[in-house]
Amino acid sequence: MKLSAISVSVKGKTRLVMNRFSCVRNGHEITPKEEAEKRVHRLSSGHLAVPAPMMTLPIMAALKDMSALLDVKTPTTPFRIEPTMLDLKKKRFKIDTQKMKVGGNGHAIVRHLPYVESWKLSFRILFDERTISADTLKKAVAKAGDQYGLAGRGNGEGKFEIVSWRPKKSTLRVG
Repeated sequence: MKLSAISVSVKGKTRLVMNRFSCVRNGHEITPKEEAEKRVHRLSSGHLAVPAPMMTLPIMAALKDMSALLDVKTPTTPFRIEPTMLDLKKKRFKIDTQKMKVGGNGHAIVRHLPYVESWKLSFRILFDERTISADTLKKAVAKAGDQYGLAGRGNGEGKFEIVSWRPKKSTLRVG
């Protein structure tokens, strides 16, 4: 199978809150900085990172909204994002302290979430043009950034815009 590639850069329009799942407390008190650090992804370089599925999810939601998946000839995700961890090229973050509801009983706990105000991500989208077009993908990425933001939560956090969209002339052979 031949896959086409597009190099993409997006820039954040709203802050990016990171909330990697972790058991951060383990029964003992930790500082807000320690809790926030446990909620970020980092590369070996020490840079903050975003897992590629956090970009895939909102693009898939946008494709579904656009009814574009009706034209896709595969039941799986019709594209792949590389690398698997997207480099934010930053090492530092700020901390947002929030009360979060737990369960349906009205109780709240305090969480310290890391965030960055300004951010940019660069990645490649690999796809088979027999299943989805580059134009459809571009529209979906734009809609994902405007409507959902990273991770597809749609809560106003992690919204982005496309700043660079460069289709590659060559194709990659896979399998």
